[in-house]
Amino acid sequence: MKVKIIKSSEPTYWYSKCIGRIFEVAVYSSTDYIVTYPKQVWNQWILKKDCRPQKRLKVAKRATNKQSKSITLLKESLEALRAAGIERKLRVRIGRYIKA
Repeated sequence: MKVKIIKSSEPTYWYSKCIGRIFEVAVYSSTDYIVTYPKQVWNQWILKKDCRPQKRLKVAKRATNKQSKSITLLKESLEALRAAGIERKLRVRIGRYIKA
C-alpha cells in the first residue's frame, strides 16, 4: 500500500524532511509501517499517526468530454457519408473508433 507523509512527530525522524512524499509500505505493527519502496529508504519505519494512506486511482471507464465530442463528430460524419453512399471506402479507416 502507499502512504503520504503528513507530519513528523519528532524533528529527528528520518522522514521529517520528506513531508508530502509518498512511499510504498507494509504494515509492521499496530503503530508502524515499514517502507518497502524506494530502496534508498528501504527497511525504515514510519509511525501510522504521521502518515495517511493513499487511495488507489481507478481507471476511467467513460470517455473524457473531449473524446466524447470526437466520437460524436465521427458518428455524424459517418451518417453523412452513408447518406452520400461512400461509407464503405472510409469505414475501414474509421471503423475501429466507432461502434456502428
